[in-house]
Amino acid sequence: RVHAMMTAQEIYLRLLAVFYNELEARRFIKQYEPVCQQKLSDRCRRTLQAHLANAYAYAGDSEKALSLISSLPIPEKKGRVDTQLLIAGNTCIYKMMAGDVEGARAAQAQMAELLDVAKREHHKISPNYDRTYQTNQIQLDLADGKPVDVTLVREELSSRSNTLHKAVCRLLLARIYAAAGKRAEARGVLKEVTGLKGDVVILAQARALQKELQAEN
Repeated sequence: RVHAMMTAQEIYLRLLAVFYNELEARRFIKQYEPVCQQKLSDRCRRTLQAHLANAYAYAGDSEKALSLISSLPIPEKKGRVDTQLLIAGNTCIYKMMAGDVEGARAAQAQMAELLDVAKREHHKISPNYDRTYQTNQIQLDLADGKPVDVTLVREELSSRSNTLHKAVCRLLLARIYAAAGKRAEARGVLKEVTGLKGDVVILAQARALQKELQAEN
């Protein structure tokens, strides 16, 4: 029985690796979506559906991603604020990916309110949400043309272990450098992304930025 459980866990992790390490969002969706359609506990559904929403977002289908993340089951008590933070944080990310900056700002404002509630009422939440909020704010500041400090993004890059999140951080870092006129630094960071294989949208975005920077040379 223990061996069977370990095998199931290994299969699950291998499946996640298709998306997060091999960057094959569509293949992941094809293999993973049937699992999400099974009868599941609310706790399992939250986890599985959040990964599926991520995959749809990085496959370029923000509408489907937003539909999935907004329909996560929210606990009545324990984990309620945690789940609401997950929804707001990911909604902000997906809206930014879709080019809906105003929608992203609204989700970010909601996340700020939830973080205040969590601290005021002493809810136990993941420390990752503060980091998500800060990273999302960097994206919004960049969209507004405001100067951005790269320190947090560098810290985030060094703390990430999977290929997708490292690529996301590097693309953001390159955009910050490009906006500051540091084209050589931007190109250097992009080399770490443009050589990757997969179908996630950030690879095409990185290559487009690379071409844009080369054209400016």
